Amino acid sequence: MKLPQIPPGRLIFGIVLIVLGIVGSYFLYGLIFPPNGLQQTSMSPVATEENGGAYCFIHEVQPDFIQNSIRVHLTDDDLEDFPLIGKFIRNPGNFSKNWHNGRRTVGDFTDYQNQYSDFRNLSCRNMSFEECHARQEPVVFEYDGRYHEIGCLPDFGGAHRTRDS
Repeated sequence: MKLPQIPPGRLIFGIVLIVLGIVGSYFLYGLIFPPNGLQQTSMSPVATEENGGAYCFIHEVQPDFIQNSIRVHLTDDDLEDFPLIGKFIRNPGNFSKNWHNGRRTVGDFTDYQNQYSDFRNLSCRNMSFEECHARQEPVVFEYDGRYHEIGCLPDFGGAHRTRDS
């Protein structure tokens, strides 16, 4: 009996899906079971440069490109507690002036104090913890008529360099 031929495109797509599944499972396992038996609490220990921090980036988004997102209006009082994030949201600086797919980078930083999760929790005002973390929609932050998305990647051993260092 002759085995069916698999087109190369499908084979590559299948391999990519398997690799993404493995990486995603590993990441999810790390969230559920923190390394070294650490308990996850709402208070994070203060990280130092030696311990590393997450690499975070801030994109300004054109309103026409915002879809199925939770929009959070920010005030000056909100940004006072997060000076590193507020610096880029208030003043986009000298980053990319070019738009790509309705977005442009206005800032990046290393989050040594793990403030991004606290900042993201501003979108959970008047919600319970369970309601907030059960949501699947992305969050877009609006300040002074401009919209921003913020994302962070793990440290990966300090392999990145940001403009704030």
